[in-house]
Amino acid sequence: MSSLPNLVVSGCLLGEKVRYNGTHKHEPLIVELFKEQFNIVSICPEVEMGLGVPRPPMHLEKSENNSLLKVTHSTEDLTEVALSTSKRILDSLVFHGAILKSKSPSCGYKSVTLMGSHSMASGLFAQYIEDHNIPIIDENDLLDSSKVKNFQMKALSFFQKESL
Repeated sequence: MSSLPNLVVSGCLLGEKVRYNGTHKHEPLIVELFKEQFNIVSICPEVEMGLGVPRPPMHLEKSENNSLLKVTHSTEDLTEVALSTSKRILDSLVFHGAILKSKSPSCGYKSVTLMGSHSMASGLFAQYIEDHNIPIIDENDLLDSSKVKNFQMKALSFFQKESL
């Protein structure tokens, strides 16, 4: 096991051009804030799902019991592939915290508008890792030092518990 905990970061926030439209949302503050205490591991669940770049936009849709991941302007439902990919990522990669892209239908953490509703939800990948008690923060929280410190403490604690 590494001497530093692993921190998964949405690839687009690290400057990788993996967003649906082939762009990125580079946030240099991530490396600056976390490089001393964590191994930074890039991930894009949508690329891991086998979707190309660029790709059609997607959205979350409210259903009776959960959220569905749908391709916008299509009837294509990617919910099952998103959930199986999330499980595969969690089964194959040990990580102790995640910095995810807000409003993404995969990575958004409590920031995704559900179509057909006025409520907010987490993207499917974010929800899956939240269900496994892995600490999450999004790029909008990086300017709030108390949120950053709280996230760092939770991720380091998660690492220490796992190391026992």
